[in-house]
Amino acid sequence: MEPTADKKDPNPIIGSSTEKTEERPVWNCELTKPSGESLPSVTVGEVFQLYCKGDFVERLQPPVTIYSWLPAEKEEAAPSKDSYALKSLEPITVSETDLKLEVTTYRVGQHTDVEFVIADSGGEKLKTSPLSWTVESVIKDPKQQPYGPMGPFEMRKPWWYYAAFVTATLIVLIVLFRFLKKRMDRKKMIDELTRHGTALTPFNQLNKELRKISRRVGFYSERDFDQEQGLTAVEEIERAHRMYLVRELFVMAEHSSVRQILRETKKYHPKIFFEREVDLRRLFAELDRAKKAKERITKRDCEQLIEMVRLVAHGVSQIKRRRSR
Repeated sequence: MEPTADKKDPNPIIGSSTEKTEERPVWNCELTKPSGESLPSVTVGEVFQLYCKGDFVERLQPPVTIYSWLPAEKEEAAPSKDSYALKSLEPITVSETDLKLEVTTYRVGQHTDVEFVIADSGGEKLKTSPLSWTVESVIKDPKQQPYGPMGPFEMRKPWWYYAAFVTATLIVLIVLFRFLKKRMDRKKMIDELTRHGTALTPFNQLNKELRKISRRVGFYSERDFDQEQGLTAVEEIERAHRMYLVRELFVMAEHSSVRQILRETKKYHPKIFFEREVDLRRLFAELDRAKKAKERITKRDCEQLIEMVRLVAHGVSQIKRRRSR
């Protein structure tokens, strides 16, 4: 059998040892500034131009790619792509004998006698003559950091991360402070009631105070009952009701809002809350309406408020007594 003649691979690996480098066109190339001046050095990311000219080749078809060339005897397969030393951005002029490209670089340092391959979408077309240039960092001081130290530590995360952390910490501290303050205020209130308690039950103490108010209101006739007396009577009735809740339920009712009073009642006395919530809300609403209508408050209105306070308190004390049995 006759030996088979070696056939040329129709699709050789670019730059492999099976392809002769002499067959690849080599164009003379230089790096210039956009103004055409010579290019001793550039900074990282700066845009400049690569201008090449040489023997006739088929016109390159965009996109044009530039990658570094490794001699065939030093590589195992294809040329090593390097998109950091020299990167093609946009072709300016392209013909069969010359080429001008917009390029940039991202690799800092001295580049000496570096050869590149220029290819288009169809594959390798030509090789550049050795190029030399210097790339300087935009950071002049090598020890300089993009974000310097801030305060006693160096910020390794974005500023909003620390801002969110500080805000969340403050919110937690505020909530914790308010919680502890309520606990301490409640404990202080209970201690005060224990120390200054009377022999009367909270409901009997309330009846005693309501009788005093009723006698003062009844002292005046309907004709002599004026605006100032009506407002004073309403304020005394409301204070007696609030103090009854303090003594009976141990809630902070003396200066708290209606919502806070009901919230504490629900927390510490859920049965009373679910059975008497409507009555308590209605009574507070009537007291508030009477204070706003102070010019139209009458003696009869004050007597009705006294009776409403007494009935609501009686209902609360009944539930409390059933629970204690």
